[in-house]
Amino acid sequence: MELSCLEIKGVRNEREKKFVPHNYLYDATNVNFDSLTGVDRIKGVKEYSNFSSVNPICGMFQFIYENNSTTVTENIAVVNGNIIKNIFDTPVIVYTGLSTTAKCDFTVLNDRLFITNGVNFPLLYDGTYVWEMGAPRAEPLLTAGNLNGNYRYAMTIVIGGVESRFGTISNTVLPGNKEVKLEVPLGPTDVTSRKIYRTNANGSQLFLLTTIADNTTMFYTDNIADAGLTTPIPDVNDAMPKPKKLQTNNSRLVGAMNDAQPNFLYTTETQKEFFTNLRGTVNVTGVANDNTKITGLSQDYNQIIVASQKQIYAVDLSGTAPSVVQSRSNVGCLDPDTMIRVPDNQYTDLDGNMHHFPGGVMFLSTLNDVRVFNGNFALPIQTTLDNLRTENWSTFIRDKLNTAISDEIQISSAFHDYKYHLCLGNQMFVFDIRGNKWSQYTLRTTAVNNVNVMNVLGKHLYIGMFASSVIGRMYTGNDIYEQPFTSSFESADLMVSEDIKFFTQLHLYFSNVTTEPIDVEVTIESKDSSKESFKLNMDGGYYDSRYYDPTFFDASEDDIDYRVVHIGRYGRWLSFDISATDILKFRGYRLVATTISGKEM
Repeated sequence: MELSCLEIKGVRNEREKKFVPHNYLYDATNVNFDSLTGVDRIKGVKEYSNFSSVNPICGMFQFIYENNSTTVTENIAVVNGNIIKNIFDTPVIVYTGLSTTAKCDFTVLNDRLFITNGVNFPLLYDGTYVWEMGAPRAEPLLTAGNLNGNYRYAMTIVIGGVESRFGTISNTVLPGNKEVKLEVPLGPTDVTSRKIYRTNANGSQLFLLTTIADNTTMFYTDNIADAGLTTPIPDVNDAMPKPKKLQTNNSRLVGAMNDAQPNFLYTTETQKEFFTNLRGTVNVTGVANDNTKITGLSQDYNQIIVASQKQIYAVDLSGTAPSVVQSRSNVGCLDPDTMIRVPDNQYTDLDGNMHHFPGGVMFLSTLNDVRVFNGNFALPIQTTLDNLRTENWSTFIRDKLNTAISDEIQISSAFHDYKYHLCLGNQMFVFDIRGNKWSQYTLRTTAVNNVNVMNVLGKHLYIGMFASSVIGRMYTGNDIYEQPFTSSFESADLMVSEDIKFFTQLHLYFSNVTTEPIDVEVTIESKDSSKESFKLNMDGGYYDSRYYDPTFFDASEDDIDYRVVHIGRYGRWLSFDISATDILKFRGYRLVATTISGKEM
């Protein structure tokens, strides 16, 4: 009797090994399933930036914007409380003063980068200056003027005769006997006037500079001497929200997870650039009376997707006021840093069968599984409630996922190269949408700690570490931070039955680019005393010129090579483990055995 497998379907460990199908791997580390037919060793991780700090990398983002009809690309990281641009070339600090431990989130509107972390006031960055949300942008002019020293500005808004101060402030400018140009943000529609306040030279107290008696003027030139400023700014009475997460939708900013109002979603009007506590807010979780805090923010189709601890919601921002619809998910999001938008995908297996991955928003749920929220919003929302649901895509790795999740672990995620990456500390669970296959990467070596953040910058996936300010690029080289690592996997129990068999041969198939020796361990009936270890020499195949004409002998890197493991043992089932420290391209196996009766024994 024979058992063959030439299509590996990924990792599966939600049940006993004897009940796992033979074309799944029961345990696998540092391998992927890029090939439809087999399993390959992953590439390593290479250090690309080291900022020599014990504080974590708190955020990474690739900011692309237009500057004088030129497209500018800046790779940005938040490290040790600093916003740093050009992190892979000549790093430049553009802002200091953020929390050294709070993770940052990013979005772009109007060619400006918005940065938030839930602790500090949200920031705006335009490639030149960084300032706090709801404050003016200040820029010194070349025109001679009365301003000489360091200056900062703030803005308040007036609605219904009530003046509201946010507590945010502009960037610092040093005009040097020049005028200063201010870009003044527009307020909500019902704002009747905006008041601009300024410090004296090198001071900190803000004084009234001017009142803009409309909500349309966007620029003001300041040339007023310090002596003309006498009226101090009022106390903060409407503090700017500090959301942990940001999105952009319908040319509007969207924020969530503000500790002061944890179940509220904050939205701006079209093209407006700051939040308020009085306009554009909606109590999302109050719609379903679950009243738990928001734990995730993303979008699918043209809808904002909001997760709470109990439920998933779809928010439509195409109208003047946000419209919230409760889904039928009945499950919440465990961590906001796991919500990633993924595309749908179709693929054909070796038998010609078509398979479909629906795409949507992938996240780690409060049931400790990985789900996809997908809603077809092509029809009016009222007629598609049945589509607003989640599907569990991680049942095959249930045991390993439950073991890895803990309250203290750092969690991050990203989508790259058809794969959803979910990193729990230094254990990365990877789902390939091309074959609906799970694998696991272990980033642990003698000097590698947990991952704090991850993101795609350009064409590459980068990870930022938690206990050191190191940024690494994944899928690069054959080491993890210049340290060797091992790839390994374990088969299910094969030919399981009560019949005693005489196992004779195990044929293992590889792509012939595999060159280094590979360790193989064969276990009979899962008993330690019934293990046989082998080291396969993989330095290539040969031909004998006496039997093959070299003129017609042709081979390529795509050809399959194989090795035969001679077993010669009795048992009811068998499993095997393979490990390698170099190139590994496993393409399948063939197990040969003979069923016997008691007479043969």
